[in-house]
Amino acid sequence: MVKIHELGEWSYFPKEGGKLKPGFDVVDSEIGDFAIIVNSAGGVDTKDYAEQLQLLLEGLTLYSESVLLRVEVDSKNTAHMDIGQRVLEIGCPIEMERVGDHLALRKKITAAQRTIGQSPGDTGGNGTRRIKMHVKYKYYFDSVEFLGCLFANGERQKDKSKKTSQDLAQASDVVKQIHTLTKDEVQKSIDEWRQEGREWFFARHDVNPAFKYKIAVGDELFDAKAIVVGALRKFRPQLGAFKTSIFNGNAITIAEPLRRLGFKVLDLAQDEIEVEDDLHEQEILNRELDGPVEKIQLVKSRRGQGIFRDNVESREPKCRVTGVTNPKYLRASHIRPWRKSTDREKIDGNNGLMLAPHIDFLFDKGFISFEDDGTLIVSTQIESGVLVAWGVPNELNVGPFSSEQSEYLKFHRENELKK
Repeated sequence: MVKIHELGEWSYFPKEGGKLKPGFDVVDSEIGDFAIIVNSAGGVDTKDYAEQLQLLLEGLTLYSESVLLRVEVDSKNTAHMDIGQRVLEIGCPIEMERVGDHLALRKKITAAQRTIGQSPGDTGGNGTRRIKMHVKYKYYFDSVEFLGCLFANGERQKDKSKKTSQDLAQASDVVKQIHTLTKDEVQKSIDEWRQEGREWFFARHDVNPAFKYKIAVGDELFDAKAIVVGALRKFRPQLGAFKTSIFNGNAITIAEPLRRLGFKVLDLAQDEIEVEDDLHEQEILNRELDGPVEKIQLVKSRRGQGIFRDNVESREPKCRVTGVTNPKYLRASHIRPWRKSTDREKIDGNNGLMLAPHIDFLFDKGFISFEDDGTLIVSTQIESGVLVAWGVPNELNVGPFSSEQSEYLKFHRENELKK
């Protein structure tokens, strides 16, 4: 067992005056990379337990790509209980980088552990505040080294490829300053990117491409973390030449601060098609069309609504695969994807099919398509058993399509069907 206070006398976190006291142990985990024992020391330290636990949760979010796999009560008076009776029902596994409200999570943990091991008829809690938190870390797999980077006061030297405690102190300052940036400062960073170019911007501010969050301005995309770092370099010179790798570009450090300032931030971890559609929709709204009605109809057609749906229903009165005729159970689905269609094609009834939701999903994702004569085409990339589970036969003919529909189906077969 390795005690965190052996790695450093005190532990600092990104909270004004916040520091962790002894009472935290590192142990092996049977389900994760390691586990942290969180234990109130009794006496005067007991009153600080909640604050210490919250600081720990904040630290796991800001300085690690960690997943909280399981939390369980780990006290002497619950040792006789099965593990299933001691596990806290808090929605694990929890990706810590996605946690925005650490106070709420801390309260959920303390509330869930309160009644475990409680004596019959007792309403005063279980008499212990000792829990075991199982952690999976995406990059570090040595618990001592990782927690040394996370908690130590700098007395231990780390491999240069890992975060040092000096870096962590600097990371705390950087994260605090991110939340002080103004909209004008961020906008000036975007303007600099536009004027000088992406590669120049990366070299000038010593930043790398971002693969998760992008700032969307019209039909332009900007790497969110890079833009934030550029703003810090220019308007927060007191931070010095910090390395961007010392803090994670997650929801708390990047996405939420930018959204609070009014910027549109896209999460590229979401469906790529949704992101492309969002950008295309914004481009339509920015255009000078004949009037608001035209804009509204083009945007509505993205979701199979408005004039487009009326036009499709006039040609396709039912789902060809399931036979369902009630329109409230059907979706108007574009054959040639909305984002790839011209304005005319976006509302053309021949460019649509009325489909049951699960059939719409298969068609939209390119797992199925149709020959002009109505023969069902099944992608080789679909998992075996899916069609059977959804009641779709592998061999099916849904009836011939019109010549106008066939033109759109040709595009779908050649460009959207997964080969």
